[in-house]
Amino acid sequence: MLINIHSHTSETAEGILAIRSFCITQGPIATSGTVSIGLHPWSSPTPLWYESLLQAASQPQCLMIGECGLDKCHGAPMPIQIERFRLQIMASEQLGKPLIIHAVHTLNEIIQLKKEFRPAQPWILHGFSGSPQMARQILQHDIIPSFGAVILHQSKAQESLLAVGPGRFFLETDESP
Repeated sequence: MLINIHSHTSETAEGILAIRSFCITQGPIATSGTVSIGLHPWSSPTPLWYESLLQAASQPQCLMIGECGLDKCHGAPMPIQIERFRLQIMASEQLGKPLIIHAVHTLNEIIQLKKEFRPAQPWILHGFSGSPQMARQILQHDIIPSFGAVILHQSKAQESLLAVGPGRFFLETDESP
């Protein structure tokens, strides 16, 4: 069986397990299929978002926490994003579920938080399109890259996939078919 680790659609082909990503601000999560749930760094949460996240992520169909993370181009000011991300790291550890990470121009911050928390749960960098050197760097910190449709048309992403090597990455459709 193949795993599509990050999808925004419930459509999937036979023999593929698709993990559908939900943002806690979207309301109720799917009651069928497999999901991940988190607070995207672009989202504006309600005051009780964290309690809602813990409740939703405790459901058996929720396999992961995320998409969550940091983004220097969009979203709340960085200190607020970091505070929200830290809470989701704690949820990942508390619930024993891997973390799906959105990172835009924040790799240094992500690595620093990884060193600080020393998590037992896997960290997966969603939508990776960085250089082969960056791919090797994140692997040194036990962060697993997940490649999307960009590998079909971007040579840098293809080179990174080759640099990572077999068994050390995930694949995802994200919003692409």
